[in-house]
Amino acid sequence: MPDGDKLHVDPNTLKSVGDALWKAGTTLGETTAPPAADAGAETGHFKALADRMHKEAGTMAIGLVAAANEVAKTRQDALTRDKNAGRAFQGKNGGRP
Repeated sequence: MPDGDKLHVDPNTLKSVGDALWKAGTTLGETTAPPAADAGAETGHFKALADRMHKEAGTMAIGLVAAANEVAKTRQDALTRDKNAGRAFQGKNGGRP
């Protein structure tokens, strides 16, 4: 990695990753409906497995959305840092680009 242990990531890449994580999280959260309560068609073991899968899918959806939010925050921080660096550079150059 350049600059020691600093990682440079393009803000557009961060936006793409954040958008993909957000979409995956919301899609997973919307598509994991609670298991059916048709006791005649399910055994106790199957119902327990379905309940567990539903709970884990919900947890994954929350994690994906949280990751998307963190990526969005990192992107915004990088954009702000770049904007501030540009202002500082212009100030040192007497306003010349």
